[in-house]
Amino acid sequence: GIVSELQVAAFLATAAFESMYFRKTKEGKAQPTSTAWIKYQSKYWHTNYMGRGIFQTTSEKNYRIFGQKMKRKGLVTDSELFVKQPQLLEQPEWAVESACEFWETNGLDKYARQGFKGFTALQGVVNRGRADKVALGQADRLLVYEKARLALPDDFILGASTPTADTTATDS
Repeated sequence: GIVSELQVAAFLATAAFESMYFRKTKEGKAQPTSTAWIKYQSKYWHTNYMGRGIFQTTSEKNYRIFGQKMKRKGLVTDSELFVKQPQLLEQPEWAVESACEFWETNGLDKYARQGFKGFTALQGVVNRGRADKVALGQADRLLVYEKARLALPDDFILGASTPTADTTATDS
């Protein structure tokens, strides 16, 4: 369901920021100068359920919920798979699937369709759990979103047929 210009831009910008521009699928330890990150991470780092995936799924509860949803969809046979093997969310397939599942579960589409205003709320949900909260790194997130919007053509629809080279020309 992530197909329109605004949806794809919001998804890619969120994934880019959360995954350090697609370089990591596991969050790193916070720098000592960032007290907000240290406080947040202290709840999860020692549990082995730190942020993983391109949207950084965090906490045993969310790993469990993801596994249950994947079992209902027939993608895994054990609903506890991601609790037992949390590192699986670092693999590309599950890193992306967990982000898509989070998007759907949290109704992020409604925010994505609102452009810049909605993107701010979307980042609040992804990073802080609520649309009315400002995400950490919000200014940088908006810059990434702006770049994603500029990279996509207006009225972009993922999967729509696009014009190809002139097919009326004939070989000589």
